[in-house]
Amino acid sequence: MFRKSLCLKDRSLITVSEKKVLFMSMQKEYSHLREESTHKREVLGVIIPEMGKNIVEIFGANLARNTGPEKKFQTISDLGRRAGIGKSTIARIKNNETATKIDNVQAIAEAFGLSAWQLLVPDLDVDNPPQLAGGDIDERTYAIMKMFESLEEGQKIVFMNMLKETLKSRGQPGTETDPSKKFA
Repeated sequence: MFRKSLCLKDRSLITVSEKKVLFMSMQKEYSHLREESTHKREVLGVIIPEMGKNIVEIFGANLARNTGPEKKFQTISDLGRRAGIGKSTIARIKNNETATKIDNVQAIAEAFGLSAWQLLVPDLDVDNPPQLAGGDIDERTYAIMKMFESLEEGQKIVFMNMLKETLKSRGQPGTETDPSKKFA
């Protein structure tokens, strides 16, 4: 299958099924286009709006940061052997010279003992990887969180101080702090 993808100046991504992919690089002041087939390659050259960085750059920087002396993989050859990917491919990814296939991201993640999404988080430390905020919350807790979010900043401070005092009076762990210090 082929797609037409275009990364706009506002960093939004438009995808329309077609016979070719137009990949717009936002790494330079001017845009340049190249044709790619998603049948042969899945392009990861999009901008993540919340991060403001090109995902290819993030991935390359994370590989550079987490390979080398005194790291799990001392060389890109070691990483390549473990991931089943050629050394030159890893070198190009590490140097931000190419986008890569999703399969390669997954294989490299598995070599590090990570999930693929973790390799795409800026400033990754593989010894202390990011974690998803986990666990299911019940409806009551969710409703309280939504109400708290709707409060003004001053109201949030008052609420947190009242909650802290209530928990402290009930002997809840983690509330044994200096009473002169308030939430603010």
